[in-house]
Amino acid sequence: MAVPPRHSLLTALFGPPRSPERALKIGGTAFTLCGILCLGSAFDLLVRGSRPATSLFCGSIGLLFLGAGSGFLLMPLLPKRKRQWIRMAGTPVKAKVIEIRHDRTFGLQTTWDDWSPWVIAAEVEEGLGKKATFTSHYLWVNPQVFFPVGSEVTVYRHPGKPTDYAFEFEQLPETV
Repeated sequence: MAVPPRHSLLTALFGPPRSPERALKIGGTAFTLCGILCLGSAFDLLVRGSRPATSLFCGSIGLLFLGAGSGFLLMPLLPKRKRQWIRMAGTPVKAKVIEIRHDRTFGLQTTWDDWSPWVIAAEVEEGLGKKATFTSHYLWVNPQVFFPVGSEVTVYRHPGKPTDYAFEFEQLPETV
């Protein structure tokens, strides 16, 4: 069995490079491991019967780190779950891609475009001359090859709240 390259293992575990989800997952893992280490130290001190105040301090620090790490690990899942639910229960609408751009309001402010995420803006006619515009979640791969300007993309709208929506990007690799 061939061993996959280190880069693909990191991408499989933590997500695409430079994504906020990856930073949260790596930080959450580090905080969780520190919390487990502190709780283990507290338990060891408690079992030995020496220094109960130190054991209490280590245990409380461990719980603090464990809670923060768990929060960091769960934060990226909430918007992803919401998008999955909207795609499952929502109403599909075919929208026309009107713009593909880098969102430079997020990430590092550099001159390199690959450090900012891509977003797709799509528009749909709602009748009587009204148009609805949708902006996708952050994409960390270039979507121009798969969805050029003028092409159609499927957008699912929340059944009870039309301002909530989710794009469907089955063709894009590494979307979150």
